[in-house]
Amino acid sequence: MEDERKVAAELGERVREKRESLGLTLDDINKKTKIRKAFLEAIEEGNLKILSGIIYVKGFIKTYLKAINAEGLYSEYEKLLNSLAAERENKNLEKMVDYMPPQKRFRKPSRWWIYSALLILLVASGFMVWQEREQIRMKSKLVLEQKNSSTAKSVTPVADIASSDDMVVSKSVNAEEASLPQEIETEQVEPNVEVVEKKQDRQKDPVKQEKLLTMKFDGPCWIRITKGEKVIFQGTLKKGQKKDVLVDIPVNIRYGNAGAVQNLWNGELKEKIGQKGEVVTYEYLPDGTMRRM
Repeated sequence: MEDERKVAAELGERVREKRESLGLTLDDINKKTKIRKAFLEAIEEGNLKILSGIIYVKGFIKTYLKAINAEGLYSEYEKLLNSLAAERENKNLEKMVDYMPPQKRFRKPSRWWIYSALLILLVASGFMVWQEREQIRMKSKLVLEQKNSSTAKSVTPVADIASSDDMVVSKSVNAEEASLPQEIETEQVEPNVEVVEKKQDRQKDPVKQEKLLTMKFDGPCWIRITKGEKVIFQGTLKKGQKKDVLVDIPVNIRYGNAGAVQNLWNGELKEKIGQKGEVVTYEYLPDGTMRRM
């Protein structure tokens, strides 16, 4: 401890001599380094403990030494400051240990109160059952009497069973007689040949009957289909997809990439509607005609 103070005082004396040899005062150093005059005096007197924070002390000393061209003394100051920092840490640790409260030993929690609560619960339940013993006995007696009375009502006399069986047999005989098959003359109706032929024609060529427009896509294309005043579809279709539209009334279709679309009317290929990247709108009529809008 004394050695550190002696080293700090000797270094401070050398710093003061260097400053005076340059003809500088502490006020001059204060203006040049912006370090408080009290801190500069503490450095020259070797009283480094009044300076709070080792990092700040190192910065003050380095700045002061640079101002008087004595930076070679910093290595000796650094050893001294590291020693003071270690001393302060040890003291802080000792104080912390002194202030720490004594550690309590771990005690296993007692469960006697759980057993006590269970015992009290059992005693209370038994007491309540003992108080209600007469009512419990009367209720069980009433239940037994009700069971006996219901069993007696469910037994029917043998004579009643016999008469009921006779009624069932007679009813079943009457039902069998009523369900005997009777001969009914039926007239065979020949099918309507004209209706059958129309149905067969519709099955042979359903596409032409439905006036179907099929759009095949060679690339991505945004379309909007308007039927009357209602938009029935709007979106982007990709390469390889197709879209069918029933043209029973005028239909308007707007294409965002007309060159990527092939139109087929009832399976027959129509002419191209535009070039790639071209935005066009067409009107399609039920008779198969199409008109660019």
